[in-house]
Amino acid sequence: MECYYDVNHADRFDELFGNSDIGPNPTPLRNSRLVMRFDFSKVPLKTAVTDLQQAFDDECLNSFRNFYSDHRQWFEKFPKPSSGDTSASLARFLQEIREVNRLCHPRPLPASRRDNQYHWQELSPAKPPNNNSR
Repeated sequence: MECYYDVNHADRFDELFGNSDIGPNPTPLRNSRLVMRFDFSKVPLKTAVTDLQQAFDDECLNSFRNFYSDHRQWFEKFPKPSSGDTSASLARFLQEIREVNRLCHPRPLPASRRDNQYHWQELSPAKPPNNNSR
C-alpha cells in the first residue's frame, strides 16, 4: 500500500508494479498521498498500564518522526514532533496536515470507488507546498 500510494515511490512505480495487474491500469490515486507507517508489533506487552502507554507513545512518536523525515519537503516550516503526550502530538500533527492540505489541495472531489477509499480525492496530484507563498 505504501509503495502504491505514497508520493515518495512515484519514480519507482513501473519497477514495482509494471508486471502486475495494476501496473498498466493505475488508479488516479497512485502515488498521490503522504503515507505514515505504524508498526505496533514493536510495542512490547507490559504488565503495568503506564509502561504499556509509554511504549505506545514512544512508537507513535517514532512513526511521526520517520514520517516527517520521509516527507520533509512538505513540512519544512513545521516543528518536528517532540516527546510528550501522543494525543497532543497527534493533534499538532493533524493541524499541520490540514495546513499542508489547504495549501496544496483546496478543492475536494468524492473518492474513487476503484480505490476503495473513504476519503476525499483532491483535484491534483500531491505536490509540496510553495514555501514562498507564506
